[in-house]
Order: sequence, then C-alpha cells, then structure tokens
Amino acid sequence: MFGLFKKRRIAAPSIDYDREWQRLLNAYADPAIELAKTKQALIVSAASVLDRIWNGNGGLGWDESCEEDYVAPLREQLAMDALFSEMERAELLRKLDDLVAVGRENIKRAEEAAGEETAFESAGGEVDYIVDRAIEWCVRHPEPIPISDEEPYLGHD
Repeated sequence: MFGLFKKRRIAAPSIDYDREWQRLLNAYADPAIELAKTKQALIVSAASVLDRIWNGNGGLGWDESCEEDYVAPLREQLAMDALFSEMERAELLRKLDDLVAVGRENIKRAEEAAGEETAFESAGGEVDYIVDRAIEWCVRHPEPIPISDEEPYLGHD
C-alpha cells in the first residue's frame, strides 16, 4: 500500500556505449574546450581529449595543463552531478585522481629517462570509466544546458 509513495530512481535506458560515444563525439567533441557553449559539449570534449591521450596515444601528450584543461571541468560538471549516486561520484573522483597520478608519474619517468626509452603506465581503464559516465550523463541530459560563465554584455560605458 505504501509502496506507491516510495521515490523511485529512474533507471538508465539501455545504452549502446560505442554507438552513443560516436554520436556524442560527432555532435560535441572539440579539442578547443574553452569554446564549449553547453555542459554537454564541455563534458564530451574533455572526456574525448583524455580518451585520445590515453587510449589513442598511450599517454603521450599528457602534461600538467591537462589537469586544469580537461580533468577539472569533469570534476566540476560530471563528478558533482546529483544524477550519480554518492558512491558513483566518489568512484568517478577516484578515477580522475588515479588518472592524474598516472599522468604525473609518467611525466616524472620521462624527465628521469632524459630521452632514453622508458616504460609508461596506462590509465586507459580510468578513462574508459570516465567516458562511460560522460555517455550516461549526456543520455540523461539530452537537451543542451548552456554554460553561463560569461557575463551578459551591457554595452559600452
């Protein structure tokens, strides 16, 4: 009888992750993340750059700026969204932290190798997790959500 009053969490629709990721990349991905006009574009662009760096280039191309340019927006927009449970948000933050730690370690190894061949750690598993959460977020937020960081133009003084 009281089951009617229970708040139900909306179940995620069945997602073809590969197909949906390709659709999102075609719709939103742009390496110039600062040009993103919607939260969807920001999240997909940041996740796609990380995906290319780690799954496409084996971590080559990671540098200190990646933390601010790509990881920070995902922390702010994706990992703080109430769409995900507290446990899922914690896991997402942990994966982002792990990704940054691997990136820092690889930078350190490259500097110590001084041009010699060296082995780098992979963060592909962390990135795969992040991409999947980005896909789920976009599926649940299909309508564009404008980024309102810009102050409105009020004309010349």
